[in-house]
Amino acid sequence: MDNGNEEIRQKLVSIVTQYDQKQEKKSKSYNPYALAQMLESANAIASLIQKGTPVDQAIDEYFLDRLADFVKSKMRK
Repeated sequence: MDNGNEEIRQKLVSIVTQYDQKQEKKSKSYNPYALAQMLESANAIASLIQKGTPVDQAIDEYFLDRLADFVKSKMRK
């Protein structure tokens, strides 16, 4: 994995971890197993981006709705 891909992966890991923490605090139906699934998807998204897939398209391949919107907005910063 090269540095560019690693930076993207680390940013995605940070973003999905933030999202998970937010969900844990506010949701009564919080899924404690969701983070592992999101981290696996973050790795796949990073690989797609490294291969040239546009960021929003790569995110949409693995995430839906609020999570996708959250990740996209944080990736633009």
